[in-house]
Amino acid sequence: MLAQPENFLITLPVAAYPLLAYRWFWVKGEPSVLFWGNMFQWLSISAQLIYSNFLGITLAERVRESSFPGQFMLEANFLSVTGLYVFSYVLYHSTKKIHPFSTEAIQKQYSVKKVFWLYILVNIIVTGLSGIIWAFPGIVQYAYFFFFIKWGFFVVTFYTVFKSNSKSYKLFFLIAVGIEFVLGLGSFFASSFALVIVYALIGVACLQPRFNTTAIISIVIVSLGLGYIAVVWTVIKGDYRAFISKGEAVQEVLTDRRSSTGKLFELVRDVNKDAFKTGIDKLVDRTGYVQYMAAVLQYVPEVKPHQDGKIYLEAVKHYLKPRFLFPDKKALDDSKHTNEFTGLDVSGKEDATSIGIGYMSDAYIDLSYYMFFIIAALGYLCGKSYVYLYNRSGNIFWAWVFTVPYFSLLRGIYETDTNKVIGWFLIYFLVMLIVQKRLILLINKWIVI
Repeated sequence: MLAQPENFLITLPVAAYPLLAYRWFWVKGEPSVLFWGNMFQWLSISAQLIYSNFLGITLAERVRESSFPGQFMLEANFLSVTGLYVFSYVLYHSTKKIHPFSTEAIQKQYSVKKVFWLYILVNIIVTGLSGIIWAFPGIVQYAYFFFFIKWGFFVVTFYTVFKSNSKSYKLFFLIAVGIEFVLGLGSFFASSFALVIVYALIGVACLQPRFNTTAIISIVIVSLGLGYIAVVWTVIKGDYRAFISKGEAVQEVLTDRRSSTGKLFELVRDVNKDAFKTGIDKLVDRTGYVQYMAAVLQYVPEVKPHQDGKIYLEAVKHYLKPRFLFPDKKALDDSKHTNEFTGLDVSGKEDATSIGIGYMSDAYIDLSYYMFFIIAALGYLCGKSYVYLYNRSGNIFWAWVFTVPYFSLLRGIYETDTNKVIGWFLIYFLVMLIVQKRLILLINKWIVI
C-alpha cells in the first residue's frame, strides 16, 4: 500500500538510503561488508515504517496498543534515519584511503585444498574454545572477538572454493556449511545458524559482482527464505528456549543436541497460519527498534535529564579497564539502562533477557540534538580501523579475513547500547592489531601454492 500522508515525508529518505549505501559501499567482487552491515542498521530503523505503510496505518497507530509513545514515533524515525546518513557519510569518507588488492591473488597464490582444510581447522578450534573461554572471565571478551575471524576465513574459503574448478572441494565445503547450520539449530540464539546463511550470501555476492536480473531474483528468494525462517523462529523461540534451558532463567543449552534438535523440528511442524501472522507482528517489533528511541524522546529530558556526555565517557572508561586487571568491574546490564532512560519495565537478567536502547538513543540522551557529533565520531572510528586492518593485511586473502567480521560488528549496533558498541569496535581492532602480523607469518606459508 501507499504510505499514509503522515508517513510520506519520512518514507522518502528511508527509501533512498539503500541506493546511496550501494553507491558508497558496494565494491565489485568483494564482500562489501560495510554495505551489508549498514543495510541491517537501515532495517532496524525502517522496519516499523515499512510495515505501517504496508498495513496502511500511521506509525502512531502501529504502537497504539503498546507501551510506546506513538506521538514520538515520527521524530524517532527522523532522528534515526538522519543519524544513519551521518554515520554512513563519515564512514564512507573515512574509508577513501583504502588501497584495494586484486582478487586474482587468491586464485594464483593459494591452494584450494589447503585453504579448505585451514577453514575446517579454524572452525574446530573456535567451536571447541568457545565453550571454554567463559571459564576465564578476565579474557573472555578478547577471545570472543578474536573468534570473529572465523567468518573472515569462511568467506575467503567460500570464494576460493567456488572460484576453483574443483567439484570435490565445492561438495566438501557445502557439506561443512550444512553441518555447521544443523549444529547451530541446537543453539539458544538464532544467530548461530542465521549467520551461516548471511555470510554464505555475502560469499555469493563476491562471485556475482554485478546486480543483474539473476542476482536480484536470487537475493529476493534468499531474503524471503530468511524472512520465513525469522518469522518461524519468532513464533517458537519462547517454547524452544524454555525447553533447552529446562525452564531456568539462563541463556544456556542444558539439554543434549539430539533432544534439542528434535524439539525444534516438533515446534516448527506445529506452527499454523494464525501463529505465523502473529509471528510477523512480533518479528517487526523485534527487528524495528525505533520505538525505543520514541520512548527515550518522551522520557528525556522531561523526566530524566540529558547526561552531557556521561554515557559515552563511561563507555570508553569501561573498556580502558580490562577485567583481568579489574576483576570487580561491574557487569553491563542493557535492560537496567533501558528502564532508567525510558521509564519502561522491560525484562532483564532475571528472565535471561537483555534489551538495549541503542547507540543513537544514547547519543540523544547525552547531547540532545547535538547527538550527530557523537554518531559521526563513531562512524569515523569504524572507518579508520577498517582501513588500517585492510591496508596492513598485505593481500586480498588476509584483508578479507580481518575485515569481513565488520559485518558482525555493524549488523546489530542500532539496537545495542553504547557500552557494547564502543567495546565491539575497540576490542576487535586492538586484538587484530596484536595478532594480525603474527597470524599471517604463522599460517600464510602453509596455504600458498
